[in-house]
Amino acid sequence: MIEKFKISTEMRLWFIGPILMLWIGIYLTGFDVVHWLIYVPAIFALFAFLTGLCPGMFLIRNILQFIEVKK
Repeated sequence: MIEKFKISTEMRLWFIGPILMLWIGIYLTGFDVVHWLIYVPAIFALFAFLTGLCPGMFLIRNILQFIEVKK
């Protein structure tokens, strides 16, 4: 089950760019000023990089399965 959501090493390394941009942007703006919603993709990307499991893939697949069931 979990193997479906594993990402390749190359994709994990790709996450370094967006992670750095998000966290540097949050830092430069100020941790207490930034809206809480910006932390969601920043944490998801960091989680994907560290574990190799992509929460975005999990969410999209579940949404697509839900839509197919409704049809």
